[in-house]
Amino acid sequence: MKDGVVTRAKLYEAIKSTDFGKCVFLCDNDVVDYQVSTMIFENGITSTLTMTAFSDKVYRETRIRGTLGDLQCDMTKNYMILNIFGKRKKRILLGLGGDPHGGGDYGLIKALAKDNIKTDISKSIESHLIAFACEQSRQNNGMPVNLDSLRKTISEKNK
Repeated sequence: MKDGVVTRAKLYEAIKSTDFGKCVFLCDNDVVDYQVSTMIFENGITSTLTMTAFSDKVYRETRIRGTLGDLQCDMTKNYMILNIFGKRKKRILLGLGGDPHGGGDYGLIKALAKDNIKTDISKSIESHLIAFACEQSRQNNGMPVNLDSLRKTISEKNK
């Protein structure tokens, strides 16, 4: 669909002639279906991302744990729970209507339609770099990947 126009005929052709038509269980597909990635940031903060294809729910769940409390958010619910240790838990309404991606998909499409993207592209680049590092680590038996080294390698390849 190089011309950007989607038609039924083009979809059928893509299914017949590209990898999109292959059965994921009967081909050489090696896409990760379960992965836990641990990231250590320069400021000492450690973050763990768990991705799984095997769930009866399709949603994002965020849990942030700190020395003074934790924050839990299940994007299928319309609230987060803030737990500051020693105090009552607080329910924080999100106003998202149960969208499993936290309203991000709707917001992105709305901004694209209005030609009104206001995000800094460097944030997107950084998050993609982290994803590439996770994949590189997975392909190398879990060996750590230094983002500065990966940036340098990518930069040298693109010269």
